[in-house]
Amino acid sequence: MFGSGLPAGAVALLTGGGIVAGAFAVSRGLFLEARRHAEYSVANEDSYVAYADQYEDLVEVACGVYPALPLVASVLVAWLLAAQAVVVAHARQGAAGALTLGELWRRTRPHLGAAVRVQWLTLACALGPDLAGPLVLAAVDTGLVPGVVWPTYHEPATVGFPLVGRLLPVVIRAVGAVLLFRFLPATAVRVAEGCPARTAMRRSCCCPWCRRPRGWCSRVCASGSPPG
Repeated sequence: MFGSGLPAGAVALLTGGGIVAGAFAVSRGLFLEARRHAEYSVANEDSYVAYADQYEDLVEVACGVYPALPLVASVLVAWLLAAQAVVVAHARQGAAGALTLGELWRRTRPHLGAAVRVQWLTLACALGPDLAGPLVLAAVDTGLVPGVVWPTYHEPATVGFPLVGRLLPVVIRAVGAVLLFRFLPATAVRVAEGCPARTAMRRSCCCPWCRRPRGWCSRVCASGSPPG
């Protein structure tokens, strides 16, 4: 397992580093232009705003880099979780000898696409609460929450601000972390049972909470979809 994790980590590190280095190489001219503008403004004692003229071009570069890095990370995590599930399945079958790297790749490759989809679905589920937390802060800041006022120099905070403006965003964003934790076994379920990605995520979320064999959650896990 470690023998497959190290090469995968190295490839992901080189790929991610190459993406970041390429972004800096593409935007090098923008940074030099901003530096020349700053030196000229300082020499003439003029006021200036850093990267004011280069902001839009830098945002375009960042829009290409930010989606690429999570993509590399999701492929790496998918490979590690799928390979781990294959190794565990091999050990539970009582097969003699450890899997070679080539054999591990041969057994993991058919599940890699579904494992990547599991990671993307997990990120999509976790991003909802993660983005909802700052939205609560923005709603409080713009006065959209009745009875809750953001503290300023001229106006103190209301009684509900610590609960709505401080505690609630943290709780909402913590839900995203809980979802990430709950969906961790989904890749192993997908590899072990060969079920679709969404079914594996439902089962990984339900199975630890099943207590009664005829409960609602048990029927979900058995069928792979909520009962009608």
